[in-house]
Amino acid sequence: MDEPLVFNIAEIASKPQGTTADFSLDEPAEFDDEEIKTVGNITGEVSIMTLDREFNVQIKDVEVEIELDCSRCLEKFTQKVQIPFAEKQYTIDKNNREQRDEIGYVDTKYQTIDTTELFRQEIILHFPFIPVCSTRCNGINQG
Repeated sequence: MDEPLVFNIAEIASKPQGTTADFSLDEPAEFDDEEIKTVGNITGEVSIMTLDREFNVQIKDVEVEIELDCSRCLEKFTQKVQIPFAEKQYTIDKNNREQRDEIGYVDTKYQTIDTTELFRQEIILHFPFIPVCSTRCNGINQG
């Protein structure tokens, strides 16, 4: 797998509805987003199930360490982001685009599903509201 969050579905694409493929993640992952700087590997489980002209992708027990700026002292620190569960539908029918904005699309040429955007959005949703390096952080006026 060249890109850790792109999954090949060729093996299950022609199988009956309800067929699943399971993948374990333990890979470095980078996002085209200045807010997300990963440290180490992203880990978790991905399950892809065939539906009628669609695929249901579920991510489970995802963990990744990210680098954040402390809102008190402005120092960089790392924090683990945990995503217990998320799912998204991916379709092979691009004509359905106007009706369902939240759906992803299957790359039918390579028979792959790129889940990078799903992971990016879920990581941002699980960011701390106010990132603080420590509960004892006194801020920039520590003197």
